[in-house]
Amino acid sequence: MIDDETRHRALMGGLTAGITHELSNPLAYMLANIDYVLIELGRCEARDPTLDECARALTQVKTGTLQLRALTRALKALAQPLGHTTTLDVSQLMEHALLVTRGTWKHSASIDVESLTGLRVVCDEALVMRWLTHRVLDTLGRLGLDSAERTRVVIRAEREGPSLWLSVHLVSGVDSARGQEAARLELTIAHD
Repeated sequence: MIDDETRHRALMGGLTAGITHELSNPLAYMLANIDYVLIELGRCEARDPTLDECARALTQVKTGTLQLRALTRALKALAQPLGHTTTLDVSQLMEHALLVTRGTWKHSASIDVESLTGLRVVCDEALVMRWLTHRVLDTLGRLGLDSAERTRVVIRAEREGPSLWLSVHLVSGVDSARGQEAARLELTIAHD
């Protein structure tokens, strides 16, 4: 028997997947048109300061649109159904987890991710995304970051056999020593 919580989660997952799908097409044509206008502005022979201003403004619009596209992709990965195993880049998974949780820590921390480049794993993307997102929220919540003083948090990855360890280090902050390990998370997955 399916309980209300399970039904609610399935409904929210489907809703999120539908929203991300609906956002993808407008974002694609926005980016294509922004690129087109930037190219055309670059071809203008007369260098008018107003055209340069327009080009700078459009570049900022493009940056924001690329951020929206990245968030849409992260939400899509988070909302997909469980059970699809594939080879994934760990740094992209971590980037997605940080992107969807950014609203909870952006005023109190700056987060750097180290040692994840080139790490690829075979896993269920939705399961790992949910796990990483939960771990990020849980760990940063337990650290009690204060928005009055931005804390630098470093997430490092280490491989030990079939395990991938993600450790969270506080580099600066009110109650932390420099570089003190604040949490250590284990993710056991099959490597390529």
